[in-house]
Amino acid sequence: TPNMVRHFGMIAGGTGITPMLQIIRAIVRGRADGDKTQVDLIFANVTPQDILLREDLDTLVNEDSGIRIHYVLDNPPEGWTGGVGYVTGDMITKWLPKPADDVKILLCGPPPMVSGLKKTTESLGYKKARPVSKLEDQVFAF
Repeated sequence: TPNMVRHFGMIAGGTGITPMLQIIRAIVRGRADGDKTQVDLIFANVTPQDILLREDLDTLVNEDSGIRIHYVLDNPPEGWTGGVGYVTGDMITKWLPKPADDVKILLCGPPPMVSGLKKTTESLGYKKARPVSKLEDQVFAF
């Protein structure tokens, strides 16, 4: 739904990028019809070689100023300028939208990551994520 929220904050781990990319593409397609939704995505992987669909993602960022991607690597190469380690509360605070009624946080990745991030987002002031997410939830995991 165009303009369903003002700003999506997305956190994906590994193959969890797949549904996020579908949402981002839908937003970009909707720009011509007035979709102004902003997107900040934190995409966590182990090494640069593990970053699925990186070319597609970087192209979207270069073509749309409303899309920003923050890469995080657990095992970064020398000279890496992105995030390092696991996704932290500090990264969420720095890169994702602050809690608000017109903000939604989407989580998708390995179950231990999603479980930890549900606790982290709650500690940062986002509404508590339910065990099974519903569309109206502020923090939605899938």
